Amino acid sequence: MRTFSGPGTRLPVQFAIIASLALAAGCSKALAQGQSWQCATPNGTYNHKALTIPPNVHALTGEVRFKGEFGAQWNPIAHIAFTSSKFPASGGECYCNGLLGEMRPDSPGIVVLSLMANGNHSEIARADAGQPIPFRISVNDGGMISVEVGGASPGMESAQLVHEQRDTVHMSCSSGDFTFSNLRTE
Repeated sequence: MRTFSGPGTRLPVQFAIIASLALAAGCSKALAQGQSWQCATPNGTYNHKALTIPPNVHALTGEVRFKGEFGAQWNPIAHIAFTSSKFPASGGECYCNGLLGEMRPDSPGIVVLSLMANGNHSEIARADAGQPIPFRISVNDGGMISVEVGGASPGMESAQLVHEQRDTVHMSCSSGDFTFSNLRTE
């Protein structure tokens, strides 16, 4: 798994723990159009939420706002992604495909936004922390995921998915105060 935090980072372990626990917890209620979720966690802790979606959903749009708390344990990180309840996490493997945002001590006030697909991360853009960052995550009928993000330097990245199945939107955060808002499915 690629990381962006340099040697000795805890990002892969942290992400695996978050994903494993969140997927093991199962899905909660269905995603309602325009729904929001506030995720506030002290440094070194995390929170998550999973929402079911209909099988015909091909896109998720909304905004995310990052406010991080740097500390000794983990960098502020949050993600929103499609996944399948049929593929529970095991051994740290996660079938979460979507958007990952991370704040790093070497770039204060900046959020690094990346495409998450097939267990890898690919940087798309950087945006100012504290500002709403619009996003769109879509998966076409051929299993190609595209993630578009706005902000100070908008960008888009795509990848072919190994497992394109999706019946859940999974959100998580660690070490910060994050808001996922105006969530809509298409």
